[in-house]
Amino acid sequence: MIPFIRKILFLLLVAGAFHCPVTAQDKIQVVTRSITKTLNQSEVEGLSIKGEKANIIIGKSASNVIRIKLSLVSKNPSRKTAEEDLRYCDYVMENRGNMLYLSNSFNLKSSYKEISSNLSARYEIEVPNGITVNLSNIYGDITLSGIKVNLTASLSFGQLFMKNVDGNIQIRSTFSDITGEMLNGPLKIDSQNTGIKLTQVNDVLEITGKFGEINLAEVNASVMVKSEMTKVTCSSPIRTIILLACWLKRIKFLLRPDL
Repeated sequence: MIPFIRKILFLLLVAGAFHCPVTAQDKIQVVTRSITKTLNQSEVEGLSIKGEKANIIIGKSASNVIRIKLSLVSKNPSRKTAEEDLRYCDYVMENRGNMLYLSNSFNLKSSYKEISSNLSARYEIEVPNGITVNLSNIYGDITLSGIKVNLTASLSFGQLFMKNVDGNIQIRSTFSDITGEMLNGPLKIDSQNTGIKLTQVNDVLEITGKFGEINLAEVNASVMVKSEMTKVTCSSPIRTIILLACWLKRIKFLLRPDL
């Protein structure tokens, strides 16, 4: 769970960008525009995703096919207003070199009026094993499950959930939370103001953390933690920890070996 001060900041930033005044009696109207794309793995080497106020969900494809559904969403008590404000949602879905580039944004040009709708996006993606995924997201969540990929991820003011993920993974996070379990493959995390909770990590793990909290359990891997003003808790057996180093200043470090 996001700590209290970060939760307040997150809600203020999101609500302030697209404020939608509603009352308990209002029924929210939801207007959605969906864009889909299907292509063979042989057509691209990977995906490059840039989300803004988006929920990004990536799971495993049952074949060598990449499937993408991007939904642009507008919510407002007035359906007419929701439909009008939806036009401020932009997207890009195109091949750039050997990568498929996906992004969403909010187009506030000279025709801009005050937006009263809650605008957002949702990516639902299925990928085959071995693909490269580069993604970034701000003010939204990322969910990864059952995939084997080479992943580079960057997130701010959101949450990252990983379950049963294989591959080389590099993550950079700011004012976010990271939760992962059943992770197989080298994992490197560079975090600031981030809560990290990892269980069942089975490969090399390297974490650099500032002003956050790190919780590790069932780690069967070599671990290096570099932290500043961060609470680090490890409940894994000591024998599984080859190197666990907390550097810099004012660190609270707890090591709880399993019995």
